[in-house]
Amino acid sequence: MEKLLGSDIKWIDRDNYKGLILSKNQTNLVFIMDNNYFLVKHGNFYSALEQMDIQPILINEQTYLPVKYVLEGLGYQLNYDLAHQQIEAHWTGTFIKEGYTIPVQNSLSQINFYPADLDIELIFETNSQNLEQQLNDINTILSSKLDNQLTTPILNSIKLDNSYINNSKFSIYPSNGQTYIRLWK
Repeated sequence: MEKLLGSDIKWIDRDNYKGLILSKNQTNLVFIMDNNYFLVKHGNFYSALEQMDIQPILINEQTYLPVKYVLEGLGYQLNYDLAHQQIEAHWTGTFIKEGYTIPVQNSLSQINFYPADLDIELIFETNSQNLEQQLNDINTILSSKLDNQLTTPILNSIKLDNSYINNSKFSIYPSNGQTYIRLWK
């Protein structure tokens, strides 16, 4: 797999667990042997522990990873052809988290998800030279799950004056050169 995906693999051998880190294009997938959870890090974005329906295993000094989670974590979309019993993997450059489609390589400072009241938090650099790219990434992420009736006012508020807004669906607030966009559940 290491040669096929062009990735780097680092083995983790601790007293209380064994695992590996698969790295490619600023994406790190952390798998722990005999555990149904893994961690994905895309640039500055950490996902929470994700649950798999199968565990990575070690057999005769060979590590076997669930290919579905490796490919999806690296930005591939899997299509199942049941008639021919085949799986096709297509590079999309995105991953899906909580229903949002997120570019693997995005320009935002942080993307956070919280299990309580907050659905998603996007943080971007207000005075950045790549402000237009950050706005495009915000639009891509928000419009992947939300309709234009919510996405458009958020983007317009940022483009027009980037001032503090708080309502029942979202809040926008600038702070120390960054702007926080929060969507409520």
